[in-house]
Amino acid sequence: CGQRFHGVVLHALGWAAWKTYLGRGETDWHHLASLNQLGQSLDFNGRHAEGLQVLNTAWSLLKRNDAITNRIGSEIAVVSSIASCYSNLKDISKALEMERILFARKKIAYEPTSPILIEAGLNLACALNNFGWQLHGESMPLILETLSLAQKHLGEDSTTTTCLHEVRAFTLMGHPTPALVDVQDAIRILEEAVARRKRFLGNVHPLTERARQKIGRAKEQLRRARPGPSRFA
Repeated sequence: CGQRFHGVVLHALGWAAWKTYLGRGETDWHHLASLNQLGQSLDFNGRHAEGLQVLNTAWSLLKRNDAITNRIGSEIAVVSSIASCYSNLKDISKALEMERILFARKKIAYEPTSPILIEAGLNLACALNNFGWQLHGESMPLILETLSLAQKHLGEDSTTTTCLHEVRAFTLMGHPTPALVDVQDAIRILEEAVARRKRFLGNVHPLTERARQKIGRAKEQLRRARPGPSRFA
């Protein structure tokens, strides 16, 4: 019926899906999808470690069975769920590993202009930044490439484009001693993001307020900033 479920209802549906398709062969897509559904439901209900155990079982099935139907789609679904579990468990290294795999699989499955692939680029950039400023040299080219695609194919006012602008700002100012020009550029980008969110979401929307708080964090970085050229020049 297209309705989204959550909480105990989602959890019950996860168990029901698993029991329904338990008897299917390991190469059957429904069997794998039911494992993914169960793992997701555990993760969404705060049982992240249990969900990860179920999802790793599904991932192992994928690795040892080349004959699984809808293989790329199955890999994307399972890896996405595993990445969510690792993120919720605060295992940033494993979450990054999964986001790398997920982005690679989606590059096979989707055109470069696909909103799904653009969002995957955003997620990978966020995972790179979560790992630390040491990976900013890898994340910035990805951000700029993905941002260009988002601006062209989703529009400047799309949520994904706005998020990419914000991630670019965080990358610019994320070094322990950022360049002054980078922090100033980050503040400008974040102020534009706040204006965009105010226009579409309103002044008191939580996402607008969160974006406003990010400007405060950027201004704090001014105290740590050093003169000189951009780190990304």
